[in-house]
Amino acid sequence: MHTRPQNHTETPGVGYVRLRQLVILSVCLIIAVSTTYTVWKSYRSRQIIIKAAELQTQAYARSLKEHTERTFSEIDSILKAKIRQIEQSEKLSRDKLTLLLREDIQNIPQISSLSFADRSGQLTALSLPNTPLFSIQDRPYYRHHLHDSSDTLFITPPFRSKVSGNWRISLSRRVSNPSGGFAGILVATLDISYFEKLYADLAEDRNSRYSLALMSGSYLMLVPDPANVYESGKKMSTAQIERYSGTSFGTYQPQQSNVFGQPRITSWHRLDRYPAVAIMSFNKDHVLADWQSTFTKDIITYAAFILLIAALTRLLIKQIRIIELANSTLIQKNEELNSARERADSAREEAETATRAKSAFLAKMSHEIRSPMNAIIWLAQTALETDLNERQHDYLSKLLIAARSLLRIINDILDLSKIEANRLELLQEPFSLKELLQQVSDLFQLSIEAKKLAFVIDLDPNLPDRVVGDSTRLGQVLNNLVGNAVKFTEAGGISVKIRQEERLDTTVSICFSVTDTGIGISPDQAGQLFQPFSQADSSIAHRFGGTGLGLSISQQLVHLMGGTITLSSSKGKGSSFSFTIRLLVQDETDRQQPAEQQLSAYERARPMHGAEILLVEDSEVNRYAVQEFLERSGLVVTAVTHGGEALQILQKKRYDAVLMDMQMPVMDGIQATGLIRRLPNGADIPIIAMTGAATEGDRANCIEAGMNDHIGKPVNALELLQKLLQWLRKPAAERGDRP
Repeated sequence: MHTRPQNHTETPGVGYVRLRQLVILSVCLIIAVSTTYTVWKSYRSRQIIIKAAELQTQAYARSLKEHTERTFSEIDSILKAKIRQIEQSEKLSRDKLTLLLREDIQNIPQISSLSFADRSGQLTALSLPNTPLFSIQDRPYYRHHLHDSSDTLFITPPFRSKVSGNWRISLSRRVSNPSGGFAGILVATLDISYFEKLYADLAEDRNSRYSLALMSGSYLMLVPDPANVYESGKKMSTAQIERYSGTSFGTYQPQQSNVFGQPRITSWHRLDRYPAVAIMSFNKDHVLADWQSTFTKDIITYAAFILLIAALTRLLIKQIRIIELANSTLIQKNEELNSARERADSAREEAETATRAKSAFLAKMSHEIRSPMNAIIWLAQTALETDLNERQHDYLSKLLIAARSLLRIINDILDLSKIEANRLELLQEPFSLKELLQQVSDLFQLSIEAKKLAFVIDLDPNLPDRVVGDSTRLGQVLNNLVGNAVKFTEAGGISVKIRQEERLDTTVSICFSVTDTGIGISPDQAGQLFQPFSQADSSIAHRFGGTGLGLSISQQLVHLMGGTITLSSSKGKGSSFSFTIRLLVQDETDRQQPAEQQLSAYERARPMHGAEILLVEDSEVNRYAVQEFLERSGLVVTAVTHGGEALQILQKKRYDAVLMDMQMPVMDGIQATGLIRRLPNGADIPIIAMTGAATEGDRANCIEAGMNDHIGKPVNALELLQKLLQWLRKPAAERGDRP
């Protein structure tokens, strides 16, 4: 008798119900997750668009604030100057006073007219010809100065001109008699239509609105002007005044504009020296119009997707009763998840490997390029100290400058890496502006002469020559801007202008500009200029070459210095790049350098004459260049090619210091240093790394291995002597103390 094996599987009905529940639950979960993701994606897209609009309104508001402040400042300066002339002169006739008012204002289009009213409020002189004189006793600025004896600039809300009928604003100052009493007022009138035309282009973008308002609440101007705002004298709300008074700039999104009646994205920048605020806003609905259209399409698409999922789910439930694939489906899903996890792990490992490869590549390329560059620079420097005729000296000087220029390209790559990692720091050292500009001129002299271009450096004579800052980074920015100007200019000329913007007791604000007559840049192309590895278009790279790194790094360096590079350009006519930074003025007591800093390299080495130095360097040319320089400086040098040879020599003889390369055949500098420190006489020998590996990680590796100090290639001669002198002066007991 055969017994049927017991069947432990569930009945088809029970299995179907459970599986149907599982399928329904899974579908609901998918819908929930996909719905959440769709909503999140749409919301994030919306926030990105709003954030971009906020940044744009901030930039516009800042620019408009700066322009308005400059305009008010120029007009205020004219008012002050003419008031001084009036107050310092004896009683002027009406004709002379009229001539005085007309002087210098024809070049300032913002000013519609200048007028002088006596203490009774009667106009006695007006810059506009053939204009009747009238009383201004009803004007608020007259009443203000009549009762307020303070020497302040008064800005009025808009008023309609009695002469032209146009809407205008005025800037006025009090004129005093010799005893300090009220003698009248001087008024500059500005036509609001000038600003409306100036800012009309901005207003067309994203349904923009620009307004300038007094902190008291009165609007000075609105572009474009909604009907009857000036006529009605409408003011900002109390909430707006409190918001703008609280912080000097910011952004917010009112549900409804008190002027335009629409939800808007609004940014403001309060003027620094005048009681006014510049406001830029976008119509929020206009900004989100494209997003709203896309969102509507996404909703329709997503609804169709849900219907499809529902239809497929119903079909699946019907088929489950026939096809029992529950286990295989679960296994398949599990395998897919595992596969996705493995792919994610693999992608993460590939990213980490790529990062390590990038760092290793930068370190390797830095060493491989800096080592021969070190030899070129040192040999050029050494040759310049020999007897040369004028032409040979000039050739070698330019060779040295060109070599350092090539080094800057190498440094650009490292700088980009440092900037991306937020590890770039600026130095604060005294330097000469004239010497820095001369270095820039010398670097490009041959290229300029070859193209037969005019080259002018216009240095403001009011600027101090000695300032404090990072001359290397500032020179890097100027070299890039001038280099680009030379590269893209075939005829005409290049001018470098340096102007003093503002001088305080210890600081000076300096504007640098580089202008050329080259190929120029269209507005569409200008937006991508400051992106890494980007140029105006691909044809530029094919025609002129270049890495596309210079402007990006220069912009970020200028940002670190507290400025921003701006571009003004016309296609086919030329370009002008400018930036303004603030530098410290070198103290008079620091102008004379210590005697030790004024010594030549060989004079600095005098205290070390006879010191024995072990030079460990695998490059024959570098060995020759460094050994030649040190021996000419009075030191005794023994040169070897790798760490193994250095170890053998140090076992037999003690040296005063060791100059150690990092990457060498047979035995590298790291391994050799570790073994030297184990020698009986090797614990306190100063070991200074002299290598082309120039990253912070490379320096840390040197110190961790037991070296005392680090010098990156190409090595600066004075820095090398200073390092040697520093460590040779230390007592032996202190030489083992490493940073």
